[in-house]
Amino acid sequence: MEPRKAEKKTYNYRIVVCAVLVITIMVLLVLCFLLPNQIDLKSNELDYGDTWTSVSGSLIDIADMDAGEYGEHFTMHKRLPREDANARSLCFISEDVYFTIYINGQVVYDFHPDSPGILGSSYGSYAHVVGLPVVSDFMNLSVDVDVIYANRPGQFINVSLMDGEVFMLQLLRRDIVSTIVLSMIFMAAMCIFILGMMGRNLRNYRVEIVAAATYLFLASFAVLSEMPILRISLGNPAVLNFFRYFCLMLLPFPLLVYLTYVIGYHRTQWPLCVGILCLANVVICVLSTLLHSYDFVQLVNITQILFLITYVSLTIYILLGTIRKKVRSRRDYVPPYAFLVFVALSAVDAVRYIRGTQQNPNGSLYMTGFSIFAVCAIWHEVKTIALMTNKGIYAEVMEELAYKDNLTGLLNRQAFNRAMTDLAESKTNKDYTFLMVDMNFLKRVNDGMGHAEGDRYLKTLAKIIAQSFTGLNDRNYRIGGDEFFAILEGAPDTPLNRAHMEAFFKGIDRVNEEHGPFGPDETPLSAATGMALFRPQQDDPMEAMKKADQQMYARKTEMKKEVPWQSR
Repeated sequence: MEPRKAEKKTYNYRIVVCAVLVITIMVLLVLCFLLPNQIDLKSNELDYGDTWTSVSGSLIDIADMDAGEYGEHFTMHKRLPREDANARSLCFISEDVYFTIYINGQVVYDFHPDSPGILGSSYGSYAHVVGLPVVSDFMNLSVDVDVIYANRPGQFINVSLMDGEVFMLQLLRRDIVSTIVLSMIFMAAMCIFILGMMGRNLRNYRVEIVAAATYLFLASFAVLSEMPILRISLGNPAVLNFFRYFCLMLLPFPLLVYLTYVIGYHRTQWPLCVGILCLANVVICVLSTLLHSYDFVQLVNITQILFLITYVSLTIYILLGTIRKKVRSRRDYVPPYAFLVFVALSAVDAVRYIRGTQQNPNGSLYMTGFSIFAVCAIWHEVKTIALMTNKGIYAEVMEELAYKDNLTGLLNRQAFNRAMTDLAESKTNKDYTFLMVDMNFLKRVNDGMGHAEGDRYLKTLAKIIAQSFTGLNDRNYRIGGDEFFAILEGAPDTPLNRAHMEAFFKGIDRVNEEHGPFGPDETPLSAATGMALFRPQQDDPMEAMKKADQQMYARKTEMKKEVPWQSR
């Protein structure tokens, strides 16, 4: 087997092993929460969601308290026998209602959260555990209810008498799998976002990657904010509800940007139009809430319309992209089709919600569809990042090879020409020193010992140049057969540049002392140098190079008159 094929096979084997381990751990983790619980979480529980009455004695449907039917302010009652109330707590979830609970005429619990005006009136849903006192007879329970919205019914759900800790455990256990999945999507989105913003060599894919990460980040947080674990942990459901609606208002824009990029319609202006509409929606909702006209919940229909427009337009784009074969590769079909599955499952949940067969529009099918789409999008973008990174590394290697001199390891003439062009266009106020270096006696070494010895002669001088001008290796060039060039920062007479030149000449002397002369003619290592000042925006780099070259040739003429093996 060829080495490259063997390496690739080993690489693929490691990926498969890692993937199997991760999937196994995730499956075991989910099974831990799906297996039957050894603790009886329903013990000592009594359902108290029925037979609540108004002052007049009529029954009240606490799961659908319409202000048009009961009024915006009303009181409801219930009589609890001693054997039901003692050693239990009143546990329930409220939504879109404020209330005060009385037992035998005494206030035992008040829920009227005082939140800043920008947050609006809604707090979403929140779990309550109200401890009940020990009584010797019946307990008269009454609740003063304030329905927040006249056109939006409030509700109490899961009303029961039970142990408060068991009630909270039930809530956490009910959504634990969804919470784990959403948390993983949330963290993966953050990682992809960071890689998209800071990763190298992503080129035109950067927008796609960042848009995908932004959508998954906002969407997972919006759904995660409905989970009991966050609402109980933060203790301020109004803030969480505000951020949830804020995320929902922004979601259509990154979703459109991401999928139009994937299916080949990234040049369309439609995502920008939807983005402007999303921004306008945010401004309208914020101003309306601050002015106490309407708040986010009452204006949610605008957001729903934007979602409908986004879903319909994306479905059309996906179908057109498939028909016209605008998708770049086969793997790019995965996120769009996963999105269509997500839309279909969400539509089924929406129909169930409208028909009243489920309480939450984001039911199990919605969660399943979103998870499928999120996993496909994450896989797609991780694959894209990996491919573009590999291509970028390959391009960097090839560019390095294209600009490097094969013999000496310094930069070549092509890199030198690019550097001169960059300096000619530079707007910096820094001064530079152009250093021209020309090797002496190369022809003598080639003729006397052959070109192999001449190459060693060149490589030795190149090594001294690279070592002498420390930190400037990317500005050391071999521009001809025995001609070298270096670009130093600062004027020629600066202490640093004088130190560089001293190190250069000492390096030549050290080689001559340690290794002796080259060849049978005892030819020493020797080089002539010339320097010139270059000031960007004032001087022509080629003219400065010409001055350095003239100075170098003048020094070369002088050296020919001196002892041949003297280095300067």
